[in-house]
Amino acid sequence: MFLQGQDADEVLAIVDRDCTDAAIEHLAGFDMGEETTQAALVDGYVYDTIPTGPLDRTTTTIAYALTYNHDHGHVSLLRAHPEPRERKVGGAAARTAPSRSLAQANTRGRRRG
Repeated sequence: MFLQGQDADEVLAIVDRDCTDAAIEHLAGFDMGEETTQAALVDGYVYDTIPTGPLDRTTTTIAYALTYNHDHGHVSLLRAHPEPRERKVGGAAARTAPSRSLAQANTRGRRRG
């Protein structure tokens, strides 16, 4: 999820008033789980590292990464998404423990009820 301008102001106010964890909790309410993951994969919003600008601040939890910038008035929430890695065993590919990629939490206008 990426918000800017007035849409981001509410979340930036939560960061200032409460804390980044409260902002993550607020934005996580818009995460639609597998639907969000599939939309992020289709739309190409999957990252190996957290995309940030030089003035952005970032905080992470086990499940989410919040990036925000008061000066530019934007916030972004990404969800960690385990992705199986392949490794070669005797010339054949084998699945190993998941690695983490980040999928943009994109709600497509829906809010968790």
